[in-house]
Amino acid sequence: MPEIYLKVDSAYPEDQGAGKARLDPDTMLQLRLSPGDLVLIEGKRPTVAKVWRAW
Repeated sequence: MPEIYLKVDSAYPEDQGAGKARLDPDTMLQLRLSPGDLVLIEGKRPTVAKVWRAW
């Protein structure tokens, strides 16, 4: 699986604290992800989030 570095933006108000990671469709295709898949986000502390499509 390829490694991609993405910039984190502010969350939609309804997504805050819900464990969602919204990704654009092109990135989802590159990573072969489908909505509902789990991803590991590495930063100051590792976080697991469920993938959703960005609007």
